[in-house]
Amino acid sequence: MAEMAESEADTPCTPIEYESKYFEHEGVRLPPFCRGKMEEIRGFGLRSSDIWIVTYPKSGTSLLQEVVYLVSQGADPDEIGLMNINEQLPVLEYPQPGLDIIQLLESLPHN
Repeated sequence: MAEMAESEADTPCTPIEYESKYFEHEGVRLPPFCRGKMEEIRGFGLRSSDIWIVTYPKSGTSLLQEVVYLVSQGADPDEIGLMNINEQLPVLEYPQPGLDIIQLLESLPHN
């Protein structure tokens, strides 16, 4: 039997599990780690240099993050495997690194 990735093991499989883990905010179903954070996210300051990556779950988000980073930074594709892309392109709604830290990040230089 193939082992499931940790995120797959935590994914609700039945309607009851789905209802108990996820919640709805303004008509959008969100994961539990977003609970209580939506007002803080709504007030997040935007910059004209921000690049937003908006995807559906399990639709290639990590690959897209890597491509955006490589293109925006003119980085070497061989180096991408040596870095934690989430440190370079943090996810707004994730608990870590947190919105306070994300707001302190400087804009990426455009090459």
